[in-house]
Amino acid sequence: MGYPVVTKAVAAHLPHKSDLGLVRLGLSNAAAVEEAFADLSGRLAKHAEPGSPGEIVVQEMAESGVELIVGIRNEVNFGSFVIVGPGGVLVEFANQASVRLGPVDESEAKAMLFETAAGKLLQGARGKPPCDIDAAAAAIAAFSRFGAAQAAQLSALEINPLIVSPKSAKGVDLLLDRRS
Repeated sequence: MGYPVVTKAVAAHLPHKSDLGLVRLGLSNAAAVEEAFADLSGRLAKHAEPGSPGEIVVQEMAESGVELIVGIRNEVNFGSFVIVGPGGVLVEFANQASVRLGPVDESEAKAMLFETAAGKLLQGARGKPPCDIDAAAAAIAAFSRFGAAQAAQLSALEINPLIVSPKSAKGVDLLLDRRS
């Protein structure tokens, strides 16, 4: 995998890990990973619920870029809906989203991006380079197809954030809601 990496404490009942101090970014060596693991293990224990202790995961650090949220809501009587907008910590502040009946193709995904502030951010703003809008649209379209195909098993799916850099689009956190 190589460095830098990210460590996260994850559990089904903890959707907002960064708010609880359960994410460590940019770890550049084994000692830093070990230190983060020890710290996150203690923090996770404080938030653990019976039957859902959680775990610590290590993943490749994504390039910095524009953060998007991509959500799928599968409604039994209406179909699969795709939701796209500014993501990461901007979700609560931007309060913007584009919604379509899914699945969507890449052209429709791109149109959705430009219905929110995310489109302008992806084009490059305030000295930042433009991001790979085609990669973002491809990821959104693929996720929408997957979400629609899983409608019988999953009521909701969310990637937050989907980090779009000048060279790629990578989902770094995923939330799934299984049907009961």
